Amino acid sequence: MSAKKSRTEAIVSAMGVLLSWITTLVNDVRELGGEIEDIYRLATEDGRDTVKAIARLIVEAGQKARNSYSVLLDATRSLADLVALGRYDWVNSDITAEHFPVKSQGKRNVRVELWWPNRYFNNGDEVIAELAKLNDELAKENASYSYRFAFIEELLALGASQPELQRQFPIAALGSIWLVSDPFRRFAFLDRGGAGRVLGLFGVGLVFDGSWRFALVREPARIA
Repeated sequence: MSAKKSRTEAIVSAMGVLLSWITTLVNDVRELGGEIEDIYRLATEDGRDTVKAIARLIVEAGQKARNSYSVLLDATRSLADLVALGRYDWVNSDITAEHFPVKSQGKRNVRVELWWPNRYFNNGDEVIAELAKLNDELAKENASYSYRFAFIEELLALGASQPELQRQFPIAALGSIWLVSDPFRRFAFLDRGGAGRVLGLFGVGLVFDGSWRFALVREPARIA
């Protein structure tokens, strides 16, 4: 296939997607009580802010979709087996079933989402408080779900399913915390290092820079 033909087909495909989107948009505007003139206004200076808002929603939706992964979790396996499935180049020797008991049961598909606050935290307790704020906002919006931090077995399922992901940024599982000795707490995380792909431990009391991603799992919202 020539490059020119390939470009033509790509343009035609994009036009088809755009036409379908516009048709859906027109129908939705009408269902909400709007007029077709409301859509025409988007092409004027008065509609500039609305177009920006739409663009922002599209980008946020795309980022969310790209940071969501469906993984198979087989909690019938031992923690050691789940670690082995990830084929890590280096594993912290303190990641054991004694320190991190598996909380899940059976075999199921889990959707793990990577939350990226993109900010500095003085410690993990600030991260935990920030997620609580997020859940409070979801509750105010009457969302049908809330978030919890992923357990270590869910992190391991992600690591086995998406082995190259951790080369981009560190990924934490704050849903499983080992109390080494009061007040020292540690959790498992995926990262890259000189040895390649790393499954390590990090302290809750340490500083988190803006590169960290936090593995989350959705749960049904609790009814008050």
